Amino acid sequence: MYAVFDNDAAAADGGDSTEWTYGQAYDDARATAAALYRLGVRQGDTVLCWLPNGRDALRVWYGVNLLGAVHVPVNTAYRGSLLGHVLANSGARVLVAHALLVDRLQHTDGAQLQEVVVIGGGPDDPWPDALPGAPRVHGPSALRGRPEDFVPPERPVAPWDTMAVIYTSGTTGPSKGVLVSYVHHYSTVTALLDDDITEHDRYLLNLPLCHGGGTEVAYCMLLFGGSMVVTEGFRTAEFWEVVRRHEVTMCTLLGAMVDFLLGLPPRPGDTDHPLRAACVIPLTRQALDFGRRFGVDVYTGFNMSETSAPLVSPLNPQRTGSCGRPRPGVQCRVVDEHGIDVPDGTVGELVLRADRPWSLFHGYHGMPEATATAWRHGWFHTGDAVLREQGGDFFFVDRIKDAIRRRGENVSSAEVEAELLNHPAVALAAAVAVPSDQSEDEILAALVLRAGVRFDPEQFLAHLRPRMAHFMVPRYLRVVAELPVTETGKVRKETLRAQGVTPTPGTGWPQGSRSPVTASAEPAAAHRVIDVCALALDRECWRTYFQGLGAVAPTYLRAFGRHATAVFGAEYPRFRARLDAGDQDGAVDLLVAGRPERVDTEALLSTMDDNGVVHQVLMSCGGATADGDDVNSRVAAVAAKAPDRLQAWAGIDLTDPDLAVAELERCHGLGMRGFAVTPFWQGVDPRDAAYDPVYARAQELGMPLWLHTGHHFSRHAAELCHPRNVDWIALRHPGLPIVAGHAAWPWVLDLVSVAQRHRHVYLDISSHRPPWMARPGSGWEPLLLYGSTALRGRVLFGSATWVNADPVAALARQVADLGLGDEVTDAWLYGNAARLLGLGPG
Repeated sequence: MYAVFDNDAAAADGGDSTEWTYGQAYDDARATAAALYRLGVRQGDTVLCWLPNGRDALRVWYGVNLLGAVHVPVNTAYRGSLLGHVLANSGARVLVAHALLVDRLQHTDGAQLQEVVVIGGGPDDPWPDALPGAPRVHGPSALRGRPEDFVPPERPVAPWDTMAVIYTSGTTGPSKGVLVSYVHHYSTVTALLDDDITEHDRYLLNLPLCHGGGTEVAYCMLLFGGSMVVTEGFRTAEFWEVVRRHEVTMCTLLGAMVDFLLGLPPRPGDTDHPLRAACVIPLTRQALDFGRRFGVDVYTGFNMSETSAPLVSPLNPQRTGSCGRPRPGVQCRVVDEHGIDVPDGTVGELVLRADRPWSLFHGYHGMPEATATAWRHGWFHTGDAVLREQGGDFFFVDRIKDAIRRRGENVSSAEVEAELLNHPAVALAAAVAVPSDQSEDEILAALVLRAGVRFDPEQFLAHLRPRMAHFMVPRYLRVVAELPVTETGKVRKETLRAQGVTPTPGTGWPQGSRSPVTASAEPAAAHRVIDVCALALDRECWRTYFQGLGAVAPTYLRAFGRHATAVFGAEYPRFRARLDAGDQDGAVDLLVAGRPERVDTEALLSTMDDNGVVHQVLMSCGGATADGDDVNSRVAAVAAKAPDRLQAWAGIDLTDPDLAVAELERCHGLGMRGFAVTPFWQGVDPRDAAYDPVYARAQELGMPLWLHTGHHFSRHAAELCHPRNVDWIALRHPGLPIVAGHAAWPWVLDLVSVAQRHRHVYLDISSHRPPWMARPGSGWEPLLLYGSTALRGRVLFGSATWVNADPVAALARQVADLGLGDEVTDAWLYGNAARLLGLGPG
């Protein structure tokens, strides 16, 4: 339907269209306000409007505001938990909903709704009253009133009153309701269009009225006395027909809309139309091509629901990516994470404030903490990364938040993930943006499945479609063993985005395929990789590991608990609750419950292949398992199934040297090729001469030593893991290769000195993230300097997966990104380990 809003009732399309004059609109708004008043709506109340674009949506909006009430438009694509959140947060007692949408309320708790008016069906059709929360359900007649019955609000509506609550996409959590005043809306439309629009213009409103982009168009034409053509949405095939038939002079085009229009076959009459100007966001090369091909003036800007068009360009800017310059009345800065201005040409966060009071949003509805977070130090923090050129133009770089922009919609990754996790097969999920072949983004969902489940991607997508807005359903799925996470347990979405869309092995689907499933593993690294510190443990071995660790260093479970639960697919709140209750064993049981009973060697080898790993050292922690076995034996058994690709190193407890020697010899008989000592675990000083027999026997057996070095959280002294211990052992056992595990951070310089003294000492960088090494002041500077010169032949690569869950291929790429050069990078990732392990010259 097209609703033409005009002074003199200019005719619209004679088919399904209707025409609406200003006078008719005012009468309808007063009549609707009278009906809403009968339903109990008063000044300051919030009223939910869940309707598609059209005359009903407009008259409800205008009627609500005539009462001095607050208009809360709801996206017609919403359903499930997202819909439930908006209903509850709005605090509204009255909802006006379309007949085709009302059934979705069955999947919410109804919040505090008391009155639900259903329109769009037959006249006064009987509507079910068994909705959640048992609100009264009315037919369309409940919204029919008489203009003369309109009751004005008790006090005049003020410019600073809240006009609407516009819900954002919830880029970092639940959607936030932006409080928009009348001044805010006025400031936005005058900033964008004040100098370029007249009462003779007709604007195409093809964006939903639940978005600022839609409401701003409608408000703009009211303000300037022009007219508008309202459609239910953007349709490529109908766009130019609508423009020509209804003499549209202006429009807004977001993202992929430009690409779709450029994709239409060229025709002689491409410039034969009344459209004179288009606001295009973002300003891409295709946007400029659109302007030239169709003879349309193009301009752009930067805006959010929270702001009032702080950046605006002139007509036909030529710098793609530009958002324009600050308009009069706003102050824009580019700052670092501390709120300090960064130099021109440097990426930072856009923060802003306005001279006119109330011209920016005045809070998030019912979310005071979110409001305080956004308004810091007197500036609104947009969460968007931009740079300002010396000439004054601002350029959008990326979203600091994990938002996804798809088909003109802002999509919350958090809300996508909430629905993904509702599927019984999914243990963990992350949603990220990947490039679209049109523009903007597509959605990729990375899934960690629960143990033992069967997963059918088509059935999974069929499960999602009725529960999510269509633009939220992922285009791509990737099934992974674990999600990459930070040291604090947050998913590293930048890693998932960098991996992009990859083929699924064995399917023949190419890179960028439209198939719904993408690769289950990382794309292979550019360099060959040997991982000298990998953990491949089954459930009982992990239980032994964490119980032992928790007994001596319970801080590890708290410090890395969020990370570990994310990696293992456990529920962090329950895990933390058990720790807080003193039930450490229960917390460990919860953590390892999803681990397999036995390690699948074939699956392990497949993952290695996908990540470019040619050989892997499987580290054991040692100790007995609860089922009467021991960790060393089980790790040895895994490696024995593929001795050309895997080798196991035993975990040895030095507390009793005689027992340690016996266990070392037993493990050697099992085929284990090295051994690991973690001094803080047993509280032993590894340089004590009492342990020399262990080191001597290891040298005789040809089993290198891996020794934990660097910081730890145990109750024992930090000195137990200082690199000077490596020095003492190396002095007394010059024929024993020693790997300083984790490279002794923060004593990296000390370890570098020790390694320069002893050619049989190696440095293993496992458990650390390479990008951190390149940061000034990180403490890794000595390794980067000497590791590419004097010690270039003795730096080793390792993963240590539960502490650093990034896939090996991603870690290897991060090492390559350190800028060491191909020769040094290859030595770190492969060559040095190949020589140490006797796998070749390297």
